[in-house]
Amino acid sequence: MLFLIVPAGILFLSTVSIWLMDKIRKNVGISWLITIVTAGLFWIWTIYLHWVPDSAFQIGRSTFPGMEIPLVFQLDSFSRPYLMAISSLFLMTILTVSSRYESKTAVQQWIGFEMIAFIGMMGIASGGIWPVLLCWMIFDIIDLFFVFSVSEKVNFVSFLTKVTSIRLTGTLVAAVGLALSIYDAGGLYQADVVSSSGGILILVACAMRLGIVPIYQPHLSYSQTKTGLVTMLRFTSIFTVLPILCRIPLTSLSPDIATALSIFSGFAAFFCAFGWLFTTDTDQRKSYFITATASMAFACILRGQQQASIIWGVSMLLSSPLFFLQHSNSRALKALLVTICFLFSGLPYTPNAAGWTGLIVYPFSAMDILFLSVHCVLLTGLFVHIFSDTEFNQPVTEPWMRSVYPIGILFTIGSYLLIASFNWFFIRQTGIWWASLASFVIAVFFLWGGVYWISQKRYQNVINWVRILVKWFLLINRKVLELDWFFFILRKIAYGIEKSVFFISDMIEGPGGILWEFLLLIAFIWILLSGRSV
Repeated sequence: MLFLIVPAGILFLSTVSIWLMDKIRKNVGISWLITIVTAGLFWIWTIYLHWVPDSAFQIGRSTFPGMEIPLVFQLDSFSRPYLMAISSLFLMTILTVSSRYESKTAVQQWIGFEMIAFIGMMGIASGGIWPVLLCWMIFDIIDLFFVFSVSEKVNFVSFLTKVTSIRLTGTLVAAVGLALSIYDAGGLYQADVVSSSGGILILVACAMRLGIVPIYQPHLSYSQTKTGLVTMLRFTSIFTVLPILCRIPLTSLSPDIATALSIFSGFAAFFCAFGWLFTTDTDQRKSYFITATASMAFACILRGQQQASIIWGVSMLLSSPLFFLQHSNSRALKALLVTICFLFSGLPYTPNAAGWTGLIVYPFSAMDILFLSVHCVLLTGLFVHIFSDTEFNQPVTEPWMRSVYPIGILFTIGSYLLIASFNWFFIRQTGIWWASLASFVIAVFFLWGGVYWISQKRYQNVINWVRILVKWFLLINRKVLELDWFFFILRKIAYGIEKSVFFISDMIEGPGGILWEFLLLIAFIWILLSGRSV
């Protein structure tokens, strides 16, 4: 029980302190110091949990003993790495805040970081579908509030239809899956038991929450100073899903359903990987990388490799923010980013080496080739974006705040290695050595070839044709994977039902309708009966 109460108390006291500081005496530096101390204590506590034995506790019981549905939270091998990851992301975001500093909204964003970290912690530690449903609903409310506050171009209709409706539908589908599991179990709720029909619905719901089914852009356009807050929101929405997926027993699921979901997630990852490599829009590019890596983690679970899913989930959490939370073109920083690429590659004896067992599952099949291609394209995109010539304007902040900025980058690498060494002993693991080596070599080759070919004018026509083909590939697949055609059919069905209801209502309740005819007939009969009785 203490594994949740202690960090919750730390985050609550810090939030109150920052709020009082902002109301009584506005001092951004002190508020930032309080936030960074809180993030540091939170990170230390999650590291300490490595030596705490597995435990669980539940909150609340129904008045009917046979229908108990308590909120179960547990500390186990699935929650520890993600708890360490969310605390590391929180601390790294605050350490690198000098590159995204905006004095007018800084304090509100730091309070938002703590709220998001708390909800993420609760979702990660959820021991069943019921508590994670509650966390999803609370997170959606917070996400809706913060997205509307940080977005520059707010299209409410598009956002509500593309994001909120999909997430709410995913939550409702998971609730139906939970109800089916309880019904199949004879009315008894068991956090670690999921029926076949309920498990399918829960998997589909998790895919919708991850942004895989359908693929969608989770956030609107926002300024670069809001990148930290939006990144926290995006990753929290993902790592509240992946741990519960690891806890779902897939033995009751039919192989056909698991294969179908695996194929869809594979094609979604393939599409997003190419979007990450070729898309020029910064916001879309970030979302593509996150969705592609989440699809890889989701597919690992479907292929029965929970440990590999954790590895890719944590690497996504601690590798990709490094490209999104900082803006600098210094050579030293690029060297650190290349180090992150090397760790992401999964070469033998690196942290991600064991993750290849979820992407390449023997006997070798076309799905293995697909995921190998996805990883290769993602790695190529990382190299390309590192060595791009994009320049950013760093805001002027207090020197003592800017001095800790490089520490955040170094901390990310160190924390990632610490999580890997605590949760999977990677030093002695080679993974699938030939797959990781092939992906790394191909990525470096395409990076070198791209630099060489682009500099040669005689290859410009070929490059232009490649860009056109990729553009059409992304456009066609986006139409399919975003399921706009499916939602169009649903809208037409809903429109037809609405018109039918109105038509029947007009027939019954409108002037001259059936209801009025019945009323007139009853009145006429009543008059006749009244006259006869006289």
